Amino acid sequence: LGIELRDPALILEAVARGDLDDLGSPMLPLSLFAGLIWFIVLAKLGGVERLPSSRLMLYFLCLIAGFLSATFTLLLVVWQDHVLGFSLNGDFVNDLLYCFSAIGLREEVAKILFFLPFVPFIAKRFTQLEILIAAGCIGLGFAINENINYFYGPNGSPASALPRLLTASFLHISLTGLLGLAMCRFWHYPKRCWEEAVGTFVAVVLVHGLYDALIIVRELAELGGILSIVVLALTVREFFRKIAATRGAQRQAISPLAVFVLGSAMVVGAAWIFAMYYYDLDTALDGVGRGALNSAILAFIYINEMRDE
Repeated sequence: LGIELRDPALILEAVARGDLDDLGSPMLPLSLFAGLIWFIVLAKLGGVERLPSSRLMLYFLCLIAGFLSATFTLLLVVWQDHVLGFSLNGDFVNDLLYCFSAIGLREEVAKILFFLPFVPFIAKRFTQLEILIAAGCIGLGFAINENINYFYGPNGSPASALPRLLTASFLHISLTGLLGLAMCRFWHYPKRCWEEAVGTFVAVVLVHGLYDALIIVRELAELGGILSIVVLALTVREFFRKIAATRGAQRQAISPLAVFVLGSAMVVGAAWIFAMYYYDLDTALDGVGRGALNSAILAFIYINEMRDE
């Protein structure tokens, strides 16, 4: 009805009901567990040492905002696909444009819109490191919600959804973290940093669109799997490099590196148990195997950039 009447409020209501229906899905515990692990990693990188903490509260609020931004994105998806009639159709040019101007653009706009209310507060009171982590938590919240929906969506499948617990989560964390930092710098120094903010936004949209195009567009499928990992690795490397530059050589009682490595192993193990319980061996090997490969690559990048931890 919302589509027929072109009523955004009715469409949003239907999307929200769909999100509530997903609370009973078997993917929910796995996505939440993976999200918890990555949230702990980000919180440790962001300097959280004890409870309670104003930093931790900020990161948690950003996580919730990011989760809600994914629901808002579904409204944009329905509007673009069914009201405007712009969707994937198998044509190379159409699908390529869709990945950049629809997927990449709408998701990055949605995430940064939900981060903007935090900008006036955190740009004045928090460090660049904390801004990076807070914006990264927006991306993580988005990824948690998206992973649940993607698993049961029309383009989803267990083999493609399971690796997303690692790849999509860190892609969203990195892209939103970098863009959030640029926006806060623009808030502080609008005349000096407006080019950086615009350039970062364009770069983030293009990287996001390219990553999805390499996975979705049929004509790019032959090399897309390998190239998408390269795009992911370079993006995450830039995010970790920014963190390393702002953290310095900090030492913590519990190393973020230990949390990252052990957390990655726990997520892969949980995904394996989930896949073997619900699906066959081939599906488990395909989906979780790719997830484990991505986990190893991310761990290598983390260790290389954060070697002073």
